[in-house]
Amino acid sequence: MTAQEIRAELHKILDRHDDLLAGIRTAHQHLHDAFTAHDAALVNAIEANRSAIRLLNRIMDEGREP
Repeated sequence: MTAQEIRAELHKILDRHDDLLAGIRTAHQHLHDAFTAHDAALVNAIEANRSAIRLLNRIMDEGREP
C-alpha cells in the first residue's frame, strides 16, 4: 500500500467519523426535543388535574343547580 493509498483510507475513515458525529448530534437534538415535549405534556396534564379539582371543590362547596 502506498502512502497516498494509506492517506486516502485514513481520510475515508475520518470522514465516516464526521458522519457518525453528525448523526449523534442529530439524535441528541431529537432526544432534547422529545424531552421538552414530554415535559410540556406533563405540565399540561397536571394543570388539567388542578382544574378538575378546582371544579370539583366548587361543585362540592356550592352545589349544583338543577
